[in-house]
Amino acid sequence: MTDNNRPPNISVTVRVELADGERASSDQTVACELYLHDRRLGCGPPASLCAEHTCTIFEGDAFASMSFTSDMNVTHAGRRWDEMLEPEMYVSLDISKSTVTYDSSPLFGIKPGDGNLVLKVKSKPAR
Repeated sequence: MTDNNRPPNISVTVRVELADGERASSDQTVACELYLHDRRLGCGPPASLCAEHTCTIFEGDAFASMSFTSDMNVTHAGRRWDEMLEPEMYVSLDISKSTVTYDSSPLFGIKPGDGNLVLKVKSKPAR
């Protein structure tokens, strides 16, 4: 038996790009996760909408794309996307698994569709 009231899973494509049109001087690893939260409830712990994704910005390129298929039955504070007061998705970068970092901040305010996450290559430690 299917529940016709459940929201469908939604694909979200995020373009990850290097700041200021920079091109990668070597392959850059980008590991991200897509989260859901209800803005009206403030900064409570978010709900993960799908498994972490990894992509590569290849040497000479300035961007890559990541597609997430979100499980819209996931709940945050006991509510699904279609039951929330002010639903919002955001992409968070796993800095420990990436060779890039944020240029400014995580990508907030994603609605089903596309968004851009601007990144920069991590600085190498001084020797």
